[in-house]
Amino acid sequence: MRLPMRWAWILAIAIAVADCIWVPAAGFRVPAMPLVRIAAILGALGILWWVYLRLRPDAIIAALAEAAAFLIFFTLVLEIFCYLSLALDRPLYDAVFAAADRALGFDFQAHLAYLVRRPRLARLLELCYDTSMLQIAIVVVGLAMTRRLARLRAFLALFAFTAAAVIGIAAIFPTLGPYPYYAIPDNLLPAFTDPRAGWDSVPQVLALRSGAMRLLPLTDLRGLVAFPSFHTALAFITVWALLPMRRIVVPLLAVNAALILGAPSNGDHYLCDLLAGALIALVAIAVLTRRGLVGEPRAVASAQGAPAE
Repeated sequence: MRLPMRWAWILAIAIAVADCIWVPAAGFRVPAMPLVRIAAILGALGILWWVYLRLRPDAIIAALAEAAAFLIFFTLVLEIFCYLSLALDRPLYDAVFAAADRALGFDFQAHLAYLVRRPRLARLLELCYDTSMLQIAIVVVGLAMTRRLARLRAFLALFAFTAAAVIGIAAIFPTLGPYPYYAIPDNLLPAFTDPRAGWDSVPQVLALRSGAMRLLPLTDLRGLVAFPSFHTALAFITVWALLPMRRIVVPLLAVNAALILGAPSNGDHYLCDLLAGALIALVAIAVLTRRGLVGEPRAVASAQGAPAE
């Protein structure tokens, strides 16, 4: 296993250990059957990875299996950690971020009103916002199939460290988001597929903070974080990962620009959330590239038939 993937796995395992200690200590419960199904999937992917790494060497299949296993495992343990941290019931910072948005000249309610008057634009921004999971798949498959395996490992590490940073910061500065803060009425909801999508996370957050939720809904884990915006961070690292693939990255630039523009209304975000998410991604990318953790050594790349990075 090569850097920086080793550190990404270490981070994932550390979070999993913290979850295992924190869940019973805080009086939470985890449903058994979903956990068994996830464990079975991870086991199958682990076997596939080992077979094509050791017994029948195939760098592409091994990379795809490891990427899938890592994304499933890391997302699960980090989501659990997020739910646990929100149950700490720390003071909410919505008033602080709403004031910061006003100082920056951003009016969330005016943003919504603009989209209400333009339902086609609202729907377009929603479609782009909903492409994040698809974009992750495009990055993983695209980089693996073109043998840019070092860049794939770098993307997975960026995914891990930016997501962990987002959840860690959100635990310190929790918010409910602008939809509940401004008590947005139904007549000011844009023409989304689900007009009240911005409110979806609020019941779970409130239940966690009040202590009413103690069974972790593994089949219904949601993105509960407003500040910072992980969708924004992911947009940046996705574009970065695909920079060598010009034909793909150009259209994705447009999609991710629309994704970020729609993040306030689709993701229940303050403008501050977007700025913080972008900053986290840019810092992570700068650290990764400055430390030279992206490219394969030329000899290894040539031996594998991979393009030099």
